[in-house]
Amino acid sequence: MFRRFIFAAYSRVTTRRRSTRQSSERGQLVLAAALVCGAIGIDTDLTLNYQLFALLLVLLFSSRITTRFHQPQISIKRLLPKHATANHNFSYDILLTNNGSRVEADLRIVDEPVVISPLFEEFTNSREPFEETRNAYDRFIRWHRFLWLLRLKTGIRLNPAEADEVPVKGQIKVRIEAEPLRRGYAKFGATAVLHPDLFGMSFGVKRFANPEQLLILPERYRISESFELPGGSNALPGGTHPSWATGNSDEFVSLRDYRDGDSAKKIHWPSSMKRHKPVVREYQDEYFLRQSLILDTASDNPNLFEETVSVATSFLIRMTEKNAAVELVFCDEQPVTVQGGSGSQLRQLESLATVQISPQPFSVVADYVRTKIRGLTACVIVTCQWNEEHRVLQRLFESKGVPTTVFVIGKHDPGEGRENSAKELHNNEQSFSKHHCHFLNTGEVKEALLAL
Repeated sequence: MFRRFIFAAYSRVTTRRRSTRQSSERGQLVLAAALVCGAIGIDTDLTLNYQLFALLLVLLFSSRITTRFHQPQISIKRLLPKHATANHNFSYDILLTNNGSRVEADLRIVDEPVVISPLFEEFTNSREPFEETRNAYDRFIRWHRFLWLLRLKTGIRLNPAEADEVPVKGQIKVRIEAEPLRRGYAKFGATAVLHPDLFGMSFGVKRFANPEQLLILPERYRISESFELPGGSNALPGGTHPSWATGNSDEFVSLRDYRDGDSAKKIHWPSSMKRHKPVVREYQDEYFLRQSLILDTASDNPNLFEETVSVATSFLIRMTEKNAAVELVFCDEQPVTVQGGSGSQLRQLESLATVQISPQPFSVVADYVRTKIRGLTACVIVTCQWNEEHRVLQRLFESKGVPTTVFVIGKHDPGEGRENSAKELHNNEQSFSKHHCHFLNTGEVKEALLAL
């Protein structure tokens, strides 16, 4: 009962936060002086400080009132990038347009993300990183845990910025620094413009409803340049492959005379009319390797799952750079395939940015990909667990002549436990002559991929 009560109180306090009137440094100094004069001048018979207290108080109230009559006539527009990357800071601009008849100066811009409160189950079951180092009181009330979850669910942290002078009927851009905290969609709410009063002691707030969202792509790691992806040896110079053709590029090369067997669809009729004989278009065929990237979305560890998605994203980009048509396979409520090819990488990255832990076991994906083995040149499996279902799928790929690389992301304590895990993975690797299995310890993934 106490946990639910305190969780509800935390949610009410944090989700109602918004930019309100703020005091400037000058205003804070006047307020501090007023408090001192008020404390000293309690006895009006002994000192006249109460008069200074009254004067300072009148100045403070007057500054607050004038903010209601001095409203800047401006409009704003947020200029967001197409996407950003988790855990990599970026910046964007807010365009301010002065529609009034006077120069606007000393404006402050506060862009506000949509605050998303965590669920009670998340508050109960999740643990803040290094929470065990906090004192007993903090661990009991869990305020820091709630703030950590709140920031993570909101997904982005925005820093306020100060604007330069905005000339009459002019425009300026204000640079906002942002820190994405997770992958997925980050939602933007209102934009608040803080404008000073005539005395420069406080700021009024003019709010603009400005809802937008930005896709945050998963964090990506560099992979060693010397690491060869599976199936790379099957490719011929230029990215062609003798037997695994996934289609041609239909790139026009030249015109030539018609030959027996040419398709009528390739006839170039204007040239044929001029030359009084059939002329056909000649195209250059380009063949690509067809590779599959399988992401195991069955997990009971959210932090480990995030590392798995980042590793899968890193290999997706690396594989497409090698002139391969990569199809992404994962499981949501049911198996999903995101086809690769020209211009489809962003769509695959969007899928990885929004993928969540699936309630379905890995066997559902394994049964699905069994029907899609034909025509594959290689396969990469990224998972955060290792069991018999994964071994069976490996054997199937190897028996069909499809080179397979498996990356297992896990967390093991140093010492004997980790040695046993590494030994087990080594034995699994020895059981397949053509496939490689790599274990990546969470927290050391970046370094491990560079050392492949």
